[in-house]
Amino acid sequence: KRRSTRTGVIQSTSKRDSEVGMTKVTSSIDLPKKTTPTRPAKLAKRCPFPMHKFVAKASPPSGRFLWASRGISSGTGLKPLNIESDWFEEDFGIDAISGREDSSSKITKKQTKWAKEMRVRHALIDSPTDLGCVVWNHTAAPAAEALLPKMCDWLVKRYPTKYVRTLDGGVKLPELNNYKTGPLTTLKGLDALKTCAKLVQEDLCFVRETIAGDDDGADVGCDASSGDGRITGDDRSGDTIGEDTDSGVATEDSSRHTTLNPDTVPKHTFEAGVVCFSFDPRQRHGATLAELHAPVPGYEEKMKSAVGKVFANLTTKKPLWRANWALQNNNQVISTALEWHPSNLAIGGVAMRKTFANVSDDDDAFADQHHVGFQDPLSELPKTKREAGHMMHLRVEYETVFRLPGPERAVSRWILFTVKTHLDPISELDDDTKGSLLTAINESDEHELSYKSLGNTTVLGSVV
Repeated sequence: KRRSTRTGVIQSTSKRDSEVGMTKVTSSIDLPKKTTPTRPAKLAKRCPFPMHKFVAKASPPSGRFLWASRGISSGTGLKPLNIESDWFEEDFGIDAISGREDSSSKITKKQTKWAKEMRVRHALIDSPTDLGCVVWNHTAAPAAEALLPKMCDWLVKRYPTKYVRTLDGGVKLPELNNYKTGPLTTLKGLDALKTCAKLVQEDLCFVRETIAGDDDGADVGCDASSGDGRITGDDRSGDTIGEDTDSGVATEDSSRHTTLNPDTVPKHTFEAGVVCFSFDPRQRHGATLAELHAPVPGYEEKMKSAVGKVFANLTTKKPLWRANWALQNNNQVISTALEWHPSNLAIGGVAMRKTFANVSDDDDAFADQHHVGFQDPLSELPKTKREAGHMMHLRVEYETVFRLPGPERAVSRWILFTVKTHLDPISELDDDTKGSLLTAINESDEHELSYKSLGNTTVLGSVV
């Protein structure tokens, strides 16, 4: 198929990764059909962990996942998680172009990315006005109370200069105005959940498993204040980076007293959590896995059965991770799907995005009938490769799933789903990673490109 000869920021500055075996593409305008690259018989494995090694080399944290996968995705993209080192990725790199530091360096006068995002999280969680970033169901209380001390132990061990144990058994954060949790044993229910969320950059979601014989008590969830539990939001969690892990059926785990009957289909629902950056939890509260992923292109055909199986057979000893990507035209870690995004606050809400965007009526860059995209209506869309380099940012959400350990079903039935958002200008990506991004774009069909905020042909062309 004949393609335009105009090239964009990725192709004009990047060298193709010869290992990928892709034919060089010179435009992104003609990409309605999904193409599959020629895959060599064997490629050297690449690992995106640990994050601080990439930060120390001035490599954008977001790009390492595409680099590791070479832009090739398959199935659910789930892989085994090394929970000892990679559970929570706290980014202590300097939030400035002129300097960076890794997690072992001394704190400088410049604000770290961690401190910047943590201040935003604390402000949202502690807001006297219920903004909607917290949703709650009282049945999650045992899980939140079990998670809190486990998180504190992990963080103190992993980042000993950033998380310091206090005499009362709690934890303090020296870089965050010496914030202290206080005694952990006094924090119950919703307070335990909020404290967990104020310790890390990750969004935290509690997914409850229900099978025959479970005694749920009150089965109706609610927002931190009130809410109707409607399911209307968007989700990119099906757009994964990397290949499937071997996820055989685990029939029994020592921490789970219930052996799954092959004829019984467990139900998994999102019941509690704190989500500040990635999606609106109120719109998904109480949703099943299928309902959560309904907007994802191809989820029903390609992933529904596999994801359900993974969650049903997830054991405490075998947590998993995956990553997904999209592009956006601003440097704001808060998704434009959220009412508390700065631009949405300025224009009167998410529903007003296209009204304020400087685009034609037939432009789908801000069309929300399919999903709420990551494009900012008050930021310009690039028209040239030069503009794309500094305007467009690679947004990668690093996700983990972990079944909480515990002798009681009230705890072990809960799965913790975490989302860490990494964001960097595409101009900062190295040549190899840009080549991987180009491969990922060429693997995406028209619907997937639109879902990743690349439905606008001018934007797509300038990026490629």
